[in-house]
Amino acid sequence: KRGGGKRGRVAAEESAGAEPDAAVATAAPVEAEPEPEVPDDGSDSEDDGIRNMVGDVPLEWYDDYEHIGYGIDGAKFGRPPQRDELDALIERYDKGNSRTVYDALHGEMVELTDDDVGILRRIQNNNFPDLNFDPYPDTIPWVSSVLEKEPLWQHPEPKSRFLPSRWERKRIIKLVRAMRSEAYQKQLAANEVAKEKQRPDYNYAIWDETLEDLTREQRRVMYKRLNAPKIAPPTNAESYNPPPEYLLTTEEEAEWLEMDPEDRPTNFIPKQYDCLRRTPAYEALAAERFQRCLDLYLCPRTQRTKLNIDPDSLLPQLPDLSQLEPYPKRLSASFVTENGAIVRTLAVHPGGQWLATGSDDGLVRVWEVSTGRCVLDWALGAPPAAGSAKEGKEGKAEAEAAPEPIHRLAFCPAAGRTLLAASVGSRVLLVSLPMLLPPRGAAGSTLRPEDEAAVGAPVAAAGASVIEWCHERPASPPSVRAGRPPNEALSSLALAVPHAKAVRQLAWHPRGDYLCTVVPDGGAKAVLLHQISRRVSQQPFAKSKGRVEAALFHPSRPQLFVATQREVRVYDLLKQALLKKLSSDVQWISSMAIHPGGDNLIIGSYDKRVVWFDLDLSAKPYQALRSHTLGVRAVAFHSTLPLFASASDDLGVQVYHGQVYDDLSSNATLVPLKRLEAHSTGPSGLGVMECAFHPHQPWLFSCGADGAVHLYT
Repeated sequence: KRGGGKRGRVAAEESAGAEPDAAVATAAPVEAEPEPEVPDDGSDSEDDGIRNMVGDVPLEWYDDYEHIGYGIDGAKFGRPPQRDELDALIERYDKGNSRTVYDALHGEMVELTDDDVGILRRIQNNNFPDLNFDPYPDTIPWVSSVLEKEPLWQHPEPKSRFLPSRWERKRIIKLVRAMRSEAYQKQLAANEVAKEKQRPDYNYAIWDETLEDLTREQRRVMYKRLNAPKIAPPTNAESYNPPPEYLLTTEEEAEWLEMDPEDRPTNFIPKQYDCLRRTPAYEALAAERFQRCLDLYLCPRTQRTKLNIDPDSLLPQLPDLSQLEPYPKRLSASFVTENGAIVRTLAVHPGGQWLATGSDDGLVRVWEVSTGRCVLDWALGAPPAAGSAKEGKEGKAEAEAAPEPIHRLAFCPAAGRTLLAASVGSRVLLVSLPMLLPPRGAAGSTLRPEDEAAVGAPVAAAGASVIEWCHERPASPPSVRAGRPPNEALSSLALAVPHAKAVRQLAWHPRGDYLCTVVPDGGAKAVLLHQISRRVSQQPFAKSKGRVEAALFHPSRPQLFVATQREVRVYDLLKQALLKKLSSDVQWISSMAIHPGGDNLIIGSYDKRVVWFDLDLSAKPYQALRSHTLGVRAVAFHSTLPLFASASDDLGVQVYHGQVYDDLSSNATLVPLKRLEAHSTGPSGLGVMECAFHPHQPWLFSCGADGAVHLYT
């Protein structure tokens, strides 16, 4: 409807003068033209009967216009006459039909047919709108119902596919119980407390009158005000009568004036006055005060908490060395060879009375520890005798010109036995030294072992061992310099275990019946286990695990420790499985030793480190000790005392205290005790080759490239 008044009349006149046709069109309501009848073609299109093509535009946008949309031909769709509720009620009673609804899109009343009413009733009753729709159609045989002779599967569908997952239910129950547990609630409470502590406290009013009751310290903490830095006190140059050495000369004053103000050492020129009254006012006072105010205003300040820490408290608390005695302190005896050949290895008899050494001249010497005299030497490195050959084989051994060096010696650890294993090149020789035992019937003598019979017994048949054992007679019998002469018929015979390449390491089983040999260049046969009683050799590994440097038996468990260049592998001999890998964090492992308790291990490396492992704690090193300046060649544990040592090419032997506790909550205590230096550099530039402890006393033996063997007590 058009508004009345002057404004309405003016608008009507303007519209009448501008567009007469439009004025006539808007003066009277536009009646919708009758829609031509369109025959029903049976289509189900949703656009049937829609004459207003306004689309999804809200109809309230057309409230201020004379039309309510546009037809299909683009003509305006006029607004039909509007009727009030009274007219609608009168029309309903006159016609007697209440099945009419208002069509807001076309602005007219529409009478519902019987089909429309039926559709609405079926929808209200939760039925399908289409009366002809069949919710239960006949089954269409998409798959053949003929039973095949060979079906794809015959088992029925399991019931579990139609039921909720039991494992998901258990998982949900477990999570719910965990959320209801007391530990979870405590964790949530602890997290809330931590968040509250991290949240800044703003719960105070700056202008609160109660702040007047607070102390000065409480206000300082509340406001967190930082005091301004103090001005540096004046120096002698700032005095009105400074000493002459602080006064500038004419050249220095000219140089000071030419310098940039930021580069000048001082911001004033010292001047001298005879009295304080003659001192003028400081001309740069206002500028300096202004600059200080700028610094205090613009420069940020932070509060740093000064820590008063005693430097001694940062150092580890080591016990007094006097409380860690006994341990080797000084050089007591030296065992020197005649020709000065490099002594590469040594071995201490389990009884502690004898010491065996092997050198590059092919001689094995046995020394008496108490007197320091050489009681026996045997040229095991010399070429075998001409009549020496393998049992059951024909042929003779060819003699070599130069003797082979003795790389490793090891006494059998069984008590009362004198069986000695020696690695000579690619052979391992087992010899019996019964002359080292007291005679039968003597005071303190033990039952004579069957070492000679073990050496002289026949070897196993061919094919029973991965290595064929043989008997070998050295070129010369042992030379006894002191003591009782041996039985020549048996002592000149040695049991030989030949290998493909040079043998570098020997390790006895604690019971004395098994011997482990290490051939670093042997590939899959780098580690071999030899049973002395049966003359049988076994190959524990089918494939090569890398270059093997050392191998050891566990002192009490059926376990084997194998050290490669960078890691140590622990194997279970009964289960024939790998137990763990120890990562050494070194470049090249040189030696290895195990604690008598079996729970700790040390390794030496060519990169100057000694690494301690706690097998119960972790597969990572417990501690790395750096006491040498050159590569470490040997490490050793004492059998009864908490001592261990390391020998290096820097001509030093380092002795450590290593206390291991039975309490699992206490870690091992490692303390360096003494550095022993008695060796000299050999002709090849090598240092100390090996070290070993006495089995009962706190004594230490070492051999070196200078051809000497030293005893430290």
